[in-house]
Amino acid sequence: MKNFTRFLQPATAAMQSLLKPKLLKKFTAFCLLLAACTALSAQAPGTWTAHGSGITASPRDFLGIDAVSPDVAWGVAEHPTFSVGAREFCRTLDGGATWQTGVIDPSNGGQFTSLAVYALDAETAWVIMTNIPTQNHGKIYKTTDGGQSWQEQTGSFNGTGNAVAFIHFFDADNGLAIGSPGTGNAAIDSLRIWKTSDGGNAWNRIPPDQLPTPLASEGFWITPGNGHYAAIGDKIWFGTRRGRIWYSPDKDENWQAFPLSTQNITNMSFSMTFSDEQNGIAAGYGIAFRTEDGGQTWTPLTTLPASVVYYRIQHVPGSNGAYYLTYEASQSFYNQYRHAYSLDDGETWTLIADQPRLLPFEFVSPTVGWGGGGGL
Repeated sequence: MKNFTRFLQPATAAMQSLLKPKLLKKFTAFCLLLAACTALSAQAPGTWTAHGSGITASPRDFLGIDAVSPDVAWGVAEHPTFSVGAREFCRTLDGGATWQTGVIDPSNGGQFTSLAVYALDAETAWVIMTNIPTQNHGKIYKTTDGGQSWQEQTGSFNGTGNAVAFIHFFDADNGLAIGSPGTGNAAIDSLRIWKTSDGGNAWNRIPPDQLPTPLASEGFWITPGNGHYAAIGDKIWFGTRRGRIWYSPDKDENWQAFPLSTQNITNMSFSMTFSDEQNGIAAGYGIAFRTEDGGQTWTPLTTLPASVVYYRIQHVPGSNGAYYLTYEASQSFYNQYRHAYSLDDGETWTLIADQPRLLPFEFVSPTVGWGGGGGL
């Protein structure tokens, strides 16, 4: 049985000024294999520690997690080679002390693998899947009983030539599923958006003539976790492989696309985060950009540690300018994971040594973060 531990560490004086009323910095790792994690120096904001997951299938990584609160989190697993189907999920209601696990639609065979989970609360969640290796056929499952049962939802994403990269719900009824096939064929890999107004009982594709015209191959590469997009209230932003930020100010009624740069960006994957409705950061393959006008214009952000890829960046909710970043320290992907944090809106970054190989992570407050990995 894999296991988790938890570590509590007092925040530094600098961090305390950003954490508002909280005085402790608590990070919780959400790892499939046992991690031997240690406390960092007194100048660091905290450390990650392993807490198991209850999933015994091996080998597995976490590709998607969603943290509802300091105590409630969901995760879905994948095979590290991304060539074998994996549909295991886990859920904790007590901060990782105990776990519920299961397999979503085990009769589905080995063709499909889980990509991401979006959790509305402790009982309701959606999981998206794709077929492997072609990645041109999507599935969405929903549970309303904490994972005891899952119902497959239907839409044109079920048909060949479609795929879903991420899913987001604004409330219990209204949600979006966004993605593209991952074939590498420019004529096929075009972005698509589906919407629901009844919790996913019916998903309808938004007609292309109601969206910005996609560029060639303007879709998504699959990346860990929910960092594909940022959402605040009814507003949502996401970045595409062609270096554009798509934006809706009203859930899904209207859409605009803004370029990150005048350069011709191709084959890019971006992690998105916004601290408020005006200020955001998009970080991708060795480049990053900042906006101060809600995503309409972007300028290069060169203060991040040098890297071939930034895996995930997130503004820490409830903080005053704190960000957390995972990135690659070598010249090849998924090889040498590194962590860094900023306390001044991304102007300067502090590198953190000896941290686990996290794929997705998500902070729910200045004192609690969840992360998922494997093979530690």
